[in-house]
This record gives sequence, structure tokens and C-alpha cells, in this order.
Amino acid sequence: MTTIFANAFWLFLGIVAGAFVQHFLNFLTTRRQASNALRVMQVEITYNLDEVDAFLRHVEWLKGRIAAGQIEEDKIFLPMHKFDYSTIGPLSNSGHFHMLLGADNLRKYLEFLYFFQSENASFLTQRLRLEHGVNNSMAYLDWIAEEAQSHYSKMRPLKDAKLTRFTKALVLGQEP
Repeated sequence: MTTIFANAFWLFLGIVAGAFVQHFLNFLTTRRQASNALRVMQVEITYNLDEVDAFLRHVEWLKGRIAAGQIEEDKIFLPMHKFDYSTIGPLSNSGHFHMLLGADNLRKYLEFLYFFQSENASFLTQRLRLEHGVNNSMAYLDWIAEEAQSHYSKMRPLKDAKLTRFTKALVLGQEP
């Protein structure tokens, strides 16, 4: 009778240990996937922040040309075609995009995306040309630069974010 009890006990213990090992391996796998997703997202964010720098340089160049009267209206444009948001689709499909960012950071990321996209560039360029026609383009360019800088500063902490040790939540870096 003791042998049956001992065999049942060791069988139960083996099942529990196997379940624990499987759970631990699943944790490590999902942790690695979340870490890889974060790194991919950070590469995209770093690239886009560099594009913001180029965009702001273009805005300054436009301001100089407009102030000197050295640009024709049809040459005034705001380039946003180089911004890349290709990781959003795959990361959203896997659930990592929303899970990693959380509600507040997701809002910041999407506001950044909506401002720095080609469709908005077309709208802002048309509006800039209209403002240029009424001699208000410098103020409008100042507003665009302020908006771009605002979105830039909200994305900086995400660039240096890290995962917490046991969850898939982000710990944000220090803001500049």
C-alpha cells in the first residue's frame, strides 16, 4: 500500500515539476519575444527621431529662404515621406505593440505617427502655401517646428525604454 502511495506521490510530483518547467520555458519565450519586439520598436523610433531632426533642419532652411524672398511658392513643401512605421502592423498583430506601450505611451506614439505622416505633410504643405500667400508663413513654420519638437520630446523616453524584470511592462528612460 505504501508503494502505491509513494508511486502516486512521485507521479504527482513529476507532473507538477513538468508543469512548472513548461510554465517557466513559456515565460522565457514570451519574455524574449517581448524583448525582441521592444528592440525592433526602438530601432524604428530612433530612425524616426533622426528624421524629425532632418525635418526641423528643412523647416529652418525654409524659414531662411522665405525670409530672404528666395523661394517660389511651388517649391515650398514639408517632407515627411521618409518616416517609417512598418513595425506597427506586425507588432499589433502579435499583441506586443499595445501590450508594451500601454495606453499613455500608445497615445503618444500614435500622435507622433499622425503628425509625421505623408497625408499630414500634404495638408500642412497646402496650409503653408496659403499662409505664405498672406505673408504669414514664418509664424506658421514656427508653429510647425513647435509641434514637431513637442512630438519629438514625447518619443525620446520610449527610445531608451526597458522591460521590467518579471512583467512585459516598460520602464522609461529619463526625459532630456
